[in-house]
Amino acid sequence: MKRILLFSLLVLFASSAYSYPPPDSCLKIYDMPEDDTFTNPYDVRVDSCDGSGTFGEFYAKGYFSIKLKYNIIPRSGLFPEDTLIEYSISDIDTIYSDAINEFQNLESQYGSFKFIEQKPHLRDTTTLLPRKLFINFNNYVNISSADESIDNINIVSSVGFAHWFIILSNIETEDHNLSIYPNPAKGEININYDKMINSIEILDLNGKEILSNEGLVPQMEQSIKIDYLNAGTYFIRINDKMYKRFVKE
Repeated sequence: MKRILLFSLLVLFASSAYSYPPPDSCLKIYDMPEDDTFTNPYDVRVDSCDGSGTFGEFYAKGYFSIKLKYNIIPRSGLFPEDTLIEYSISDIDTIYSDAINEFQNLESQYGSFKFIEQKPHLRDTTTLLPRKLFINFNNYVNISSADESIDNINIVSSVGFAHWFIILSNIETEDHNLSIYPNPAKGEININYDKMINSIEILDLNGKEILSNEGLVPQMEQSIKIDYLNAGTYFIRINDKMYKRFVKE
């Protein structure tokens, strides 16, 4: 496996409060033992200290999937399909000085990280075309804050925390008889299940409860308004057990 070493020197964190994770004792591995639809192979953690400014928020080291407007780290040749290639900021082509500065600022906020390429068996694009990579931090970072900071980098056209969905990998296949439509949706979503729906909850990607409708008149079909939600990805929880992902446009 080809491996490009990172800088060994950690950069000091910036003074922004959100850049600092809570003490290690507060970061507990995210686990819901009563719900076997959840798995956590990448040790995503949650701030468990009540009273903390980030109580209940999630932390991880990676992977943040990014799509770059340009191929700032060209690759030479093809590699076996199971190869992982790691790059550091120093591997960015020097003609992209603005991108170098922006990623250095990101490193000053969250500490050292590496770029990871997972599909080096596919033909590389030219320097003028988009490139998809992952960012993996050496330290635990707040997923929402890091996602926002990466998204603000000019060279980045889109970003998402990829392994959040691996944590919830069984949600979509757990029960094929649960459906939500339309998806994506704007003002309202309809829920159809082969069992009586007694409660509905909507959660954001941090697991924060946005809506809770308990004590519903049990029906196999329910509709709820979502026009008040900001655009983005959410989870809906049915009967405190079944989960489904949906997108608000």
